[in-house]
Amino acid sequence: MGPTEVALRVRAALRQRSVDAALQALQATERLLGEPKNFPKLPDPLACPIDIREFVVQEAQDIMQGSWTILHGHQITVGFPPVWHRDYLSGGQLVELKPARELNYRQQPNVDARIVWELSRWVQAVRVAQAAYLGLDGPAVEYVLGLLEDWLQHNPVGRGLNWTSPMEPGLRLINFTWIDALLRGVDLTADQAARLDVLAQEIVPAHVWWVQRHQSFGSSANNHLLGELCGLMVAQARWSAAASWSTPMSALAHKMEKELLRQFASDGGNREQALHYHLFAWELGWQGLHAAKGAGITPSAHATTRLQGAAQFFCAMAEHEESWDFGDSDDAHITPFYGKTSTALAEWVAWLNGGTDSGFAYWLGSFSASPQPDLNHWNLFPESGYAVTAPEDWHLRVDASALGFGSIAAHGHLDALHLSLWKNHHAIIVDPGTGSYFNEDAIREHFVSRQAHNGPHFAEDKLYPPRYGSFLWGRPHAVPKLELVDGALHVSSKLGSNRIERSIQRQESGWDITDTISAVAADFAIHWQFAPGLLVETTSGGYLVVGVREAFEFAIGADADIKTELIQPSEENGMVGLCSPYYKRLNRSAVIRVSGHCTKQMTVRTKLRTTLLH
Repeated sequence: MGPTEVALRVRAALRQRSVDAALQALQATERLLGEPKNFPKLPDPLACPIDIREFVVQEAQDIMQGSWTILHGHQITVGFPPVWHRDYLSGGQLVELKPARELNYRQQPNVDARIVWELSRWVQAVRVAQAAYLGLDGPAVEYVLGLLEDWLQHNPVGRGLNWTSPMEPGLRLINFTWIDALLRGVDLTADQAARLDVLAQEIVPAHVWWVQRHQSFGSSANNHLLGELCGLMVAQARWSAAASWSTPMSALAHKMEKELLRQFASDGGNREQALHYHLFAWELGWQGLHAAKGAGITPSAHATTRLQGAAQFFCAMAEHEESWDFGDSDDAHITPFYGKTSTALAEWVAWLNGGTDSGFAYWLGSFSASPQPDLNHWNLFPESGYAVTAPEDWHLRVDASALGFGSIAAHGHLDALHLSLWKNHHAIIVDPGTGSYFNEDAIREHFVSRQAHNGPHFAEDKLYPPRYGSFLWGRPHAVPKLELVDGALHVSSKLGSNRIERSIQRQESGWDITDTISAVAADFAIHWQFAPGLLVETTSGGYLVVGVREAFEFAIGADADIKTELIQPSEENGMVGLCSPYYKRLNRSAVIRVSGHCTKQMTVRTKLRTTLLH
C-alpha cells in the first residue's frame, strides 16, 4: 500500500465521521427521480420460450413458498419476510443494527457476512418479478413489493451489515432497476404503482449517494469497484436524475472501461485469478456498458474487444457440469437471466458461445461471440498464466498465474503449477475450491495454501508470501513461466534459489506429468486430490482410481527415494482431503501424497491412464 493510498484511506476515514450528518442533509432535501426511461428494454413476454417460462415461474413459486436457492447449491427455508440479518446456514443472527462504519464484517460471531449479503442482493425478488412479467397469476407483484418494503424498514441507510461494503448497494441498484422495469411491464393496480414509486424514491437516491460516497479505491478496487460503477450506471440509465447524487454517465463509462482494461488481461483472463469472479466481473462490465449504450454512449472498441476476449477465456476454462473453479470463487450470480438455477453455468457458456436458446438469449438478446479456440490442442493464455486443452473427452487446465491482482492479491491462492483434470465432464483431479471467507480461519488458510493444491511445493514457509488476513498477502511470489515445447506444456516457478518445474504430455490413453525439483537440501511434497466420490485403492503397480464411467491407473515413480501415501477421506485427517465444490459446502476426498528430500535435483514422474474394469 503506497503513500497515495494511505492518504486516501485517511481521507475516507475522516469522511466516515461525517456520514451521519451528510445522510441527514440528503434526506432533508427533495429527491425527485422523475419518470423512468425505457431502460432496460424488455423482450416481448409472449415471445418467451415455453421451457424458460416454466423454469422461471416454478422457481418464483418456490421462492414465494419460502424455498430459496443461494450461492449455487444451498437450499434454505425463509419466512416472509426473511430475517435480513440472519446467516441461514449457521443460524447466527445480528441483533443490533450498528452504523456500518462500526462493523467489521469479517469478524461477526456466528454470522458470515457473505450469506447475509446474498439475501439482500434481491436476486429472488428479480426472479419473482420476471415471473410476474411473464404472466404468473397470483400474488407475485405483492410478494416483491412487500419484500422490498420490509427490507427498507429493517435496513436503514448506513446501518447494519448490508451497508458495510459499497458493492452491495451497487448490486441492489442493478437488480432494483430490473425489478422496476419488470413490474412496470405488468398491469399494476393504482395502489401497487404508487407503492413502486415510493420504493424507487426511497431506494435509488440513497443507494446512489452511498455508493458514490464510498467507492472502492487503491488496493480494494477489484471486482468491488466494477459492482459499484455498474450499479451507478444501470440506475442512471433508467433514472437520469440519479446523476444528481453521482457523476455523469460519461465519466462513469470512462472509469468502467478503464477498470475493465485494468482488471482483464489482453488475453482475456481476469487478473484476480479466480474463475467464478471472472464471470462475476464480466457480467458487471457487460451490464455497465449496456447501460452506457442505453444512455447514448458508445463503448470503445478496446473495452468491447476486451470483454469478447474475456468471454472466450471463460468458455475455454470452465467445466460447467462439475466446475471446481480455481481461486476465490463464491458462486455469486448478479441478475438471474438464466432459465434454471441448476443449469446457470451451462447457459452462460452456451450464450457466450453465441447460443440463442437460453434464458440469457431471451432476456438479453444475442451476444457476438469471439471465435472459440481449438481445444483439441493446447491453448495458452500467457499474460494471465493459464493453459487448457480438451482433446477427445478430456479437459485439462493448468495454472501458471501470478498470485493475484494488485499489491495485496486479495483473492489469490497458492496454486502455481496446479492442474485440474476431467473426463467425460466428470472431475478426476480437482482444485480444492474456496471453502469460506469469514469465521473459519483454519479452513480459509487451508484452501488458499500450497498444501491444498497439487503443484510441487517446498516445506519452508519462508519461501512463500506471508499472509496477513483473509484477503491480504505480502510480497507475492514471482510470476511462473509457461511455454509449449515439442507438444508438451512446461510450467515453472522460482522461489528464492529453489525452482520447481512441471511438464505435461498427452499420451494415447492418458497423461504423463513430470515434476522436477531443484533445491539444496529441501523437503518437498505433491498432493494429488481426487474428486469426492471417486474410489482410490492401492494396487501392485500404484493406484486404481474408479470414476463414474471409467477407471484410471495412477502410477508414480522417481529417480530417487520418495514416499507415496494414500489418504482416504476421514475427519481424523484434519484438513488433508478437505475440499469445497462450492462456497460453504465442505466435502472430503482421497489424496495421494508424494514426499521426498531433494539434495540438488530430483524428478518425479506421474502417469495417469484409462483402464478397463474387470
